[in-house]
Amino acid sequence: YSELLKGKSDQVPPSVAQKARCVAVFSNVFTAAAVLGGSRGNGVASCRTEDGSWSYPLFVDISSASLGAQFGVKFSDIVLFLLTEKAERALKKGKITLGADANVTVGSFDDSWDSGGSSIVAYERSEGGMMGVSLNGFTLTRNVVMNRNFYGWEADERVVLDISSSNSSRSG
Repeated sequence: YSELLKGKSDQVPPSVAQKARCVAVFSNVFTAAAVLGGSRGNGVASCRTEDGSWSYPLFVDISSASLGAQFGVKFSDIVLFLLTEKAERALKKGKITLGADANVTVGSFDDSWDSGGSSIVAYERSEGGMMGVSLNGFTLTRNVVMNRNFYGWEADERVVLDISSSNSSRSG
C-alpha cells in the first residue's frame, strides 16, 4: 500500500486517498483462466472512524468466477479505495460485490484524475499475463478464520471497522 501511494512513478493521487472512507489491500491475488476462470486472494480492510483515525484491520477475502473469452495466469496486488457511504455500509454488512453493490473505476495515476462518482476506485499491479478479465464481479467477504485467530473472538465487521486504532484497548 505504501509503495503504491509513495512510489516514484506511479502514485495514487492524494485526492483519492484523502476521500477514502475505507481501504482494502490484497497482495498476491491469484487469477487463472482458460474460458472458465477464477480469482482468489486475502487481504485487510480498514475504515475511518468518527475521530478520523483508521479502524483495526478486518481480514477479508476477494474472489470471482468467470466464463468467457479469457486466458492466462497472473498474480496481482490490488488496493481498493471505498469512497462512498454506500460502499462502506456494504463492507460493514460483511459482503460487497464489485460492480453490483458498488460501481468500480480502475484508477489512473494522474494527479488531475477524478473518480467520476464511482463508489470504489481500484489500483492493481500484476505479474503474469491475462486477457479478458476485469474487476467487476469480484466479491469481498469477511475471513472468519483469520479474524478469529487474530482477535480471539468471532470478529463482527461492524464492530471491528468502528474501533479506532488510536484507541489502545481492544475488547473481545
